[in-house]
Amino acid sequence: MPMILALIILLTMLLLTLMWSTIRKQENVIRELSTRESWLEREVERLRTDNEKLYRWLRYNGEKVIDEMTCELDALSAVRQTNRDSYRRQLYLFDCLSLMVWAGIEGAEDSTREKVRNKIDALRLVLREKTDE
Repeated sequence: MPMILALIILLTMLLLTLMWSTIRKQENVIRELSTRESWLEREVERLRTDNEKLYRWLRYNGEKVIDEMTCELDALSAVRQTNRDSYRRQLYLFDCLSLMVWAGIEGAEDSTREKVRNKIDALRLVLREKTDE
């Protein structure tokens, strides 16, 4: 009888040790996940801040970006270094950039948005004409 009691106590201690080990591992996993979660929250906040800065910059400089692209196109056509394929590439890049500029000036004044939209449309028309030549 004492041998059975000792065996039961030993098995109970082994079971408790196993349970304790499992609980500690779970606590470590929970701690690691909460650390990772806080890091992800900080990363999300940093990206949100970066996006806001970019949108503010685009809102302020969107018209200048379009003007710069127009000057670049004029300079390229002046030195006659462009062919139809390069105009196609410029048109593609311009379409991508104009979408970003347009999204960036979302909260800008209506007059600024209208000026930028007119410049975008005019430059797109020129690029399409050059592509069709």
